[in-house]
Amino acid sequence: LAGTGTLALNGGVLTTAAAGFAVPGYYQGGGVLDGTGNLTVNSSFWWDAGTQQGSGQTIVGAGVTGGVIRTFVSGLSEPVLARTLVNQGSISQQPSTAGNYNLTLATGGVLDNRGTYTFTNDVGIDGSGGVILNSGTFAKSGGVGGSNLSAAFTNAGGAINVTSGYIADSAGFSNTGSGSIDGSFYMTGGSGTVTGSLAGTGTLGLNGGTLTVGAGGFAVPG
Repeated sequence: LAGTGTLALNGGVLTTAAAGFAVPGYYQGGGVLDGTGNLTVNSSFWWDAGTQQGSGQTIVGAGVTGGVIRTFVSGLSEPVLARTLVNQGSISQQPSTAGNYNLTLATGGVLDNRGTYTFTNDVGIDGSGGVILNSGTFAKSGGVGGSNLSAAFTNAGGAINVTSGYIADSAGFSNTGSGSIDGSFYMTGGSGTVTGSLAGTGTLGLNGGTLTVGAGGFAVPG
């Protein structure tokens, strides 16, 4: 669909066929996004509630500069990701005034950040069986406490930029390639393997789990 409008899913099941489907704007406040095809969003993305599942991908394009995942709206459940969401643009995960709630990564859920993904407060990611991949910038800009993750985090040459509070992951942390870290990221459980290096001024903290250094070694500022 061309134009400047928004396709809104508030209930029912929307299935993307194998050929895929592209829209300028996408809003989800309920229902289920499913299917084998990719949903590509080119201009605006906002997700309040509902489930995204299936073997297709949700692709948030580079033209999305103000994407939002708002993890609590009165009367709605947390959004659930059980497919791959590829972020090539900019997404802020926000709370509402009612509290700080999470994005749920279920089995099969992959948050593949290639752009900028920012926690604006002490919101986080819960669930089990999900994976977070970062080759862009994964950030926390607000909240004095922690953004807690329960999905294994792999940093593949990306930047971790925490300017307020900290990020803690109970499912493990891995690193490949040359990335950077500013602020504090703690591994509190699970397992991970690190190689390559992280530049910057930040701290990678091991508070639980097993962190294995690969044969090539690993360098970190703190």
